Order: sequence, then structure tokens, then C-alpha cells
Amino acid sequence: ACFCCTLIACAMHTALSVNLVHWSKEHVAFLKAVHASEENLYEGPGLEAAIESYFTSWLPAFSLARVSNQPAPLPSLSECWVWHLHKLNPAAYKTDCLQMFGRVLGVSQGENPFCFAPKTNVSTDAKGASASKTTSSAITDCAQRQSGFLWQVMGARYQDESFLAAAEQRYVDFLRLAGLHPEQFVVPTYDMDLMWHTHLAFPAEYEADAVVLTGNLFGHDDTVNDRSVGSKLSVSSVSTKELWRSTYKESTWETEGGMYRGPPPSWYWQARGKNKMTGPLAASDQSTTMAMVMGAGFGLGAGADC
Repeated sequence: ACFCCTLIACAMHTALSVNLVHWSKEHVAFLKAVHASEENLYEGPGLEAAIESYFTSWLPAFSLARVSNQPAPLPSLSECWVWHLHKLNPAAYKTDCLQMFGRVLGVSQGENPFCFAPKTNVSTDAKGASASKTTSSAITDCAQRQSGFLWQVMGARYQDESFLAAAEQRYVDFLRLAGLHPEQFVVPTYDMDLMWHTHLAFPAEYEADAVVLTGNLFGHDDTVNDRSVGSKLSVSSVSTKELWRSTYKESTWETEGGMYRGPPPSWYWQARGKNKMTGPLAASDQSTTMAMVMGAGFGLGAGADC
């Protein structure tokens, strides 16, 4: 059978290696914790320090624990954030891990990749080199691009099991479409994108599933974000919509709650670093939505799934 025929048959009967419905909720809670952090983890000295600590301290300690079959140390929130950003580029993450440790690092079965400790607590026996200027710059740029992602996926729908289950299936269909049209830059909607980012948090599982569904370690490129008329993103969104319609006759690429909401409003940025609403912000018309952003329990780190 041809590759495309095999791909279609596999995709229609493939269960992902990860329960994305469950882990996507942990993912959103983690993004809320990052947004609420007193440290600015989107740019500046706080992010720079997090990148340095991640590469020189936590990641080497994590690798050492895996090799020696010892309990792996939890990262701090800032280190966990850098780890998440690093994994959003699966090819670069794989290359970096192989060069530094000879193996691709990820959580073991059942472990939570979004779990963090109140502060760094790693062995001084494990020390690594600072990130290269290229890698550090790539993660810094990624943090800035991802700073508004929470705004797109923070609504009540993203805690609804039926919505998330549909999003998981739509994401599988998205990967399948990418495999069928490798020459095309396919564009996910935000419900698919949340599932994609969540899947990428599990490097080995993502690669195994991506190979089945697309034929390769399918890359994630978040640098394409210009939405102006005639841009790559604009043109590719239209072509993806058409390919979706021709491939999946009874469903649509668009879905309520999964589309671009526009840029984050000013109060979203004003709320960064605040665990509670205070002053004029608490009394604003945005208070109900703000409560969703800064929901109770999101910043505790070591929860039931850690």
C-alpha cells in the first residue's frame, strides 16, 4: 500500500500515547502559574536567569537522576517554563539533548511535565554548560511569542471535557492532514494548538505518535504569526481550511471557542505577576474573566499528579 493509504488507515485507528484531555488542563494551569509569577518569565533578567539555571543546573541534574535511576528533582517554576519552551521545538530539543547527554530527556510514564517545586533543589554534583547564544536567543524569543498564548486558551471551554476530547481528535486529524500534505504549511486552530503544545511536553511520546501520523518528527513553528493580508499565516490558513473541507467532509476546520481571539487586552498584561486582583482592576468589567486567569489552586506546583 502507498504511504498515504497507510497513513490514513493508521490515523483513523491510532490512539495517542498521551491522554491530552487530562494533561491539557494541567498545561493551562501551568500557564496561569507562569503568568502569575512575581518574576517576569516572558522577558528580561528573570527569564535570562531561568535559562541559565535550567541549562547549568536543573537539566544536568535531571539527566543524572535518569541515568542513575534516582528520583528526578522537580524544576522550579522558572526552570519548568524554560523546559516547556525548549520542547516546543522538537527537533532542536532532540538535537540539544543528544549533544549534551546522549539521550532525549522526558518524563517517565505517569509523571507530570508541568509540575514544579517552590524553588530549585538540585544536587551540586550535576553541572552543565551554559546554553549557546543561538539556543538562548531562540528560547528568549519563544518566551515572548508564547506570552499571549494563555489569553487564547483560558476560557471555560478549555476546562470542559467534551470540548477537550473533540479538540484532541481534531488535533489528530490535523497531524494526519500534515502527513498527507507535507508540502503544505498547515495551520492549527487554538484548540488544536493547545493539544499540540501539550503533546510536545512529552518528547518521546510525541515523536512516536508524530511518526505514525505524519511520517516524521513533525516540527512546530511558532514564528509564523503575522496575520496581515497576504502573509504566510493568512494564506496558509485559507489553504488549510480548504484541505480540511476536502479531506474531512463532515467537519469544519473552524470551531467555536478555538479561533483567534485577537491580541490580549491591556488588563491581561496588567495582571501579570499578580495572584490576586487589587485596586481598579478588581472593580473593572473584566473581573469575572480575570478570575479565570488567576483561578484558585493553579500556582501550587507539586499537585496530585506530580
